[in-house]
Amino acid sequence: MKKFIYPILLLLFFSFDAKAEKLSSDEIIGDSLISIIKTADNDSVKFANALHLFRIYKEKEFSEKIIKYAIDLAQSNNMTNELCHAYNELAYNEIIKNGVNEEYLKLAKQLKDISSQINNYSLYLTLREKEIYWYIDMGKYEYAIEMIDSFRKEMEAIKSERGLIISKLLLSSLYYMKQEDEKLIEINKEILEMPGLYFREELLACLQLVSSYLALEKYEETLKYNDKSLSILNKHIAKYGDYDVAANRSNYLTIEFFYCNVYKNICDLKRFKSHLDKAFNLLSDEEGFINKSKYYHNLAFYQQMTGDWEHCFSSFDKAIEYRMNGATSPILINKIKMHKAEAMAIKGDYDEAFQLMHNCLAANDSIYSSILDDQKRMIDENHRMEHAMFRSERIKKLFNLSLIIVGLLISAVFLVFVFRLIFIHISLSESKEEILEAYNLTKQADKQKEIFVENISKEIAEPLNSVVTLSQELANLDNELSRNIVESHIHSIKRDAKRLLFLINSILDLSRLESGMMKFHMEQIDIESFFKFSINEMLSSNIDNIRIHFNVKGSNFICNTDQNRLEKLFESYMQPMGYDDNFMKEITVSLDKSETGDTLININGSPLADHSIDLLEYNIQRNINQLVISHFNWIYIYNGGCSFTIAIPA
Repeated sequence: MKKFIYPILLLLFFSFDAKAEKLSSDEIIGDSLISIIKTADNDSVKFANALHLFRIYKEKEFSEKIIKYAIDLAQSNNMTNELCHAYNELAYNEIIKNGVNEEYLKLAKQLKDISSQINNYSLYLTLREKEIYWYIDMGKYEYAIEMIDSFRKEMEAIKSERGLIISKLLLSSLYYMKQEDEKLIEINKEILEMPGLYFREELLACLQLVSSYLALEKYEETLKYNDKSLSILNKHIAKYGDYDVAANRSNYLTIEFFYCNVYKNICDLKRFKSHLDKAFNLLSDEEGFINKSKYYHNLAFYQQMTGDWEHCFSSFDKAIEYRMNGATSPILINKIKMHKAEAMAIKGDYDEAFQLMHNCLAANDSIYSSILDDQKRMIDENHRMEHAMFRSERIKKLFNLSLIIVGLLISAVFLVFVFRLIFIHISLSESKEEILEAYNLTKQADKQKEIFVENISKEIAEPLNSVVTLSQELANLDNELSRNIVESHIHSIKRDAKRLLFLINSILDLSRLESGMMKFHMEQIDIESFFKFSINEMLSSNIDNIRIHFNVKGSNFICNTDQNRLEKLFESYMQPMGYDDNFMKEITVSLDKSETGDTLININGSPLADHSIDLLEYNIQRNINQLVISHFNWIYIYNGGCSFTIAIPA
């Protein structure tokens, strides 16, 4: 009877929770809940009720009192296993609320120490797994790799086979997020060789191998591991029965769709149709919209390849309809529409293909703008919440700086989209006779845009995350930071902000140059006087890690150019963004005349000229410099190493 009394008492108390909040402080509420918990007969029930209440009210202030009572109860009664659960809940709640911080690391260490006493690290492994996934979700990939390596060594030290499997699975998830197919293949092969894999882990590793090989167009390996995935699934069902019908059917459909993709790409229509029929037989009325959309998408491809135009476009329409019903990303829906436009173009319906393709591009533009607006609204909302916690002018300035950087970043990316889409639309509208050629150009431009944005996003994510994280840490009044730490954080924020502004300005310059919208102010300039002045200015600006030697042979180095762009060109070769300032640079600038009277500018020792340095900032700046040099009709000659020559025609 008492088994049912305690939940009833708790339920009665919860019903008056709203009134109690108005009449009492959090301390009184916590004490009242603990009093009810203590009415249980044994300590195990008391602990279970306390842990349950903490999970329900973990956002409330009084939840800390409840979990502290649970920890004290477990410690005083040597309830080691229960103590592990309490520290696990507390540490996981800390990750959700504040991310990985000193408090979390302290709790994680306590959980590990207690787990070692009972030689059961299962909860600790789960907690560390969530911790590393937090870094992956935040986009801190390099740090996540370090954490995974540290976690692997820790698991080797305690001889935890399960922990070693988890470390490999974490690495696989990281490579999947980074879309590094070659590394993903390597790590998943290692996972399949490990003993003690769970069924779903083995199947997932095998399917990821299939996906990676398919992306790399290695169809023989794709079929090999798809066959293995099917074998794993069949053996599991034969051993344990088909207890999870829906999940198993979904796995079978995934495997069949992989077969369809392979045979579609190698134009094996007979096998393509065979696996398409198998997928159809697996579909049911309860099947999700996404799998139905995949089926009709593949069916439309088959009908397109066999020239069944009567049913092809209706299959595309069904695939689109199911995708829309499944609340899928509009980008994936537009992808199907673009495939439909391809089929129309192949059939010869150029007008309809052009119109559909134009609509898809316009829709993608709207989608990307909407995504950027949503992200901006989310960032603005986060900053408004943080602003309430700021109590000093310094923190307000840091917040404004972060907001400006985010705004400039969104504007720069949006401008890149606009410039590239305008170029695509102009190319497509020139003539209907060139529609097929224009379509291929559109696909290439769209793919380059995605690769460009992805690369830029990866490079920008790290300093942007650093700015936001350090700003949040400075904004947290509970952190008693020393002056040195505060100054260090401010220095880091300024450094990352400078890098972000450089990337944004470079992207804008690159976009203007590529689109022909960059304005140049041409004038007669004496190159010799220009270099003397610029070198003196640079050496007088307290730069102690650079030595510049200037040599002149001949005279009358006059040319028609834009002085502002020439200054930026020279500065980028002398002191490029992202260079390690701890090393001394010896740079020699020489002016000479060729036999034909051309002006020759030779620069030796410039870090930017060294093509073995593969940094994003360097690559962007090199592209900008090449476009500027080409605009002036100058000639760039690479001499090897860190040396190059610019020839200015007479």
